[in-house]
Amino acid sequence: MFVILHIHFDEDGTVLGIHNKGGDDRGMPDFYRAFVDNALRAVQKCSPLQGLPKDLYPSWKEIEFTFDPRDMIY
Repeated sequence: MFVILHIHFDEDGTVLGIHNKGGDDRGMPDFYRAFVDNALRAVQKCSPLQGLPKDLYPSWKEIEFTFDPRDMIY
């Protein structure tokens, strides 16, 4: 189980928009919807991101971030 989020940032690192690349999750089980909601909240809580180089803004203004619990460290 994983989710890929497309995230758009402002130049100061503020998250302007997030959407699930997997599309609409209405037909998915409740546990998956909760997983997606947690991923969305995690990104929003990090806003604004700190330490991003302003001169490289074009390279990080839009990113895709994959939340995959298989890679978690316990």
